[in-house]
Amino acid sequence: MKENGATWRAVVSRTFKSAASLVAALTPTERNWTPRPNLWAFRGHADAKWKLLPSAHRSKSWTAYARRPFDPKELAPNKMAGREGALLGEFMLACDRAGLRVPFHDPALLMPLTWTVEGWPEPKVREALALAQHHGVPTRLLDWTRRAKHAAYFAAAGAAELRDKPDYIEIWALNLRWLDCFDPHSRPFDIVMAPASSNPRLHAQAGLFTLSRDHTRPLDKVVRTHRPRMLIADGAAPEAFRRYRLPLSEAGALLRLLRFEGISGASMLLGYDGVVKELRERAISRGFDEDEW
Repeated sequence: MKENGATWRAVVSRTFKSAASLVAALTPTERNWTPRPNLWAFRGHADAKWKLLPSAHRSKSWTAYARRPFDPKELAPNKMAGREGALLGEFMLACDRAGLRVPFHDPALLMPLTWTVEGWPEPKVREALALAQHHGVPTRLLDWTRRAKHAAYFAAAGAAELRDKPDYIEIWALNLRWLDCFDPHSRPFDIVMAPASSNPRLHAQAGLFTLSRDHTRPLDKVVRTHRPRMLIADGAAPEAFRRYRLPLSEAGALLRLLRFEGISGASMLLGYDGVVKELRERAISRGFDEDEW
């Protein structure tokens, strides 16, 4: 598609053969991220077959929280919003009872919640939603990071934990300037920022979130059906997404290269659990667990 004399593509894909070439391509000073490398967000997938769906919209995410299994795509939007709101209410109430700080404390929100899709999630609860997301509660927020190599770490480290090993790991890059191509009321998704001061893990990971208005389709599929009204005029890349793949056999080397730059389980996850995770990553990157890859 051409707009304003330039060609727009929803997704540009590239496959790398080595961890070193991927790390080089993810360096923010590389020409392919100019002129505004800070206006990209990144997400790592341990399996290139995974979709850009938030946890609340994946059936497996609800296994530990729902009485009976269900497919989020088969629920009416209002019912889906109601389930997400009710679970957040339970999370906030449990935190309060345990003496843990709740980002937005309103007694009305600590009761069983009923939400309509138009009002969910309200801006005032999004900080709590981000906290819940970072601790494994299913939400419709999709995690991203402003650091490309952080996303590469999560892709490589996550692959080591999968029982069924994939052929490729993957890093998605989202062009935040792409949203400027739309009127604010017609954007297919929003960017959600939560205060990092109240969420140390969010700070360490330079995290942010996307919030899609479509709870049935992956974010890249949503984007493909939204034609931008104009293109960015300052020379920025016109594509909405970049999709970088790397063979699983290179994941150990990727973890080693990232550790040289101070990116590891200890720096990403914080605390003693992060240190232990880094020790496991060192074993993988040295080749101790080659059979596991």
